[in-house]
Amino acid sequence: MTRRSCFALCSFAAAAAFATLLSAQRTEALTFDVVSIKLNQQPPRERKVAFGCNGTRFVSTATGILGSLFWAFDLRDYQVLNRPQGGSPIYGPWDIEARAGFAITEDQCRQMVQHMLEDRFGLKYHYEQRTLPAYSLVVAPKGLKIHPVAEGDTSPNGGGFTVDGSPEVMEDPNLPGWTMDQLTVCLGIARLGRQIFNRTGLTGIYKINLRFRRSDPEGADPDVTTALETQLGLRLVPTTESIRSMVIDHIALPTPN
Repeated sequence: MTRRSCFALCSFAAAAAFATLLSAQRTEALTFDVVSIKLNQQPPRERKVAFGCNGTRFVSTATGILGSLFWAFDLRDYQVLNRPQGGSPIYGPWDIEARAGFAITEDQCRQMVQHMLEDRFGLKYHYEQRTLPAYSLVVAPKGLKIHPVAEGDTSPNGGGFTVDGSPEVMEDPNLPGWTMDQLTVCLGIARLGRQIFNRTGLTGIYKINLRFRRSDPEGADPDVTTALETQLGLRLVPTTESIRSMVIDHIALPTPN
């Protein structure tokens, strides 16, 4: 081996080692410096729920541990399997406050909460593809009631949904319309307990303005399935789909501090 090739090889190896070190440091840095976990013992009517990440701080007050888990791993309720039985003390409610040594993004905060759950609650898990109940979004038998946005039409669609009488901005309100994939994702706000898949076969973008009730059984607006069919000409059809799911192998009570 020539001196030049040896130098090049050694330089490459040093660069690779340095990159590995930086990666390890970044991974190690994605943990909170300080974490406080306490059982919230206030009467239910006096509890003040707070949840979110801002600046250097993550707060989850008077909430169950599943809320933090769903948020940290970006999962829905139906994707988390083998969880503790209802009534288990693991559900709290907990007051969690965690601080990082630097300003963190939402993605970094999610990773830090994942580490916190693994470290303090002993969370162990794996992922599997499971066949689970789902919905297919299809065109209703009586036909579609919305039309593709005309070429050159740049008028804003607006927020898209009104839920329980209140406007919900689900996408950029300045967009001229939504694709069916965007609509399918946004329908998660209806909390139907199943993942929704776009099976409409429709392309292009559409003006979407949907009014429905979610938690007010006596509200003036229809439920989401009725609203989809009467207002947009779309239907939710029960089905099953293979869905990536988290299977909890272990989770335990933390040591409060």
